[in-house]
Amino acid sequence: MRKHKIEPETNVNAITAWKKRKQWFVDRIGKRVYRCPIKCQCDSCKNGHINGILIHDYDHAIYLHLAEGEMGIRYTDAKYEQ
Repeated sequence: MRKHKIEPETNVNAITAWKKRKQWFVDRIGKRVYRCPIKCQCDSCKNGHINGILIHDYDHAIYLHLAEGEMGIRYTDAKYEQ
């Protein structure tokens, strides 16, 4: 049975993209980011889409970065219109 081999270039590109996205969140500490619309209609998700989320500090920035990766939520600088 062959094991799947990950090409080094692909792995490096993925890590680089992850680090750049992490830095994107850190650069926005003290600023508001907006959630792209998702199917969830809970108050928290609707509020993040309509009013945006103010990134308070480094820990909050990292939390949003990890949540984006885990839950597939995308954040932007500008309000996304449906």
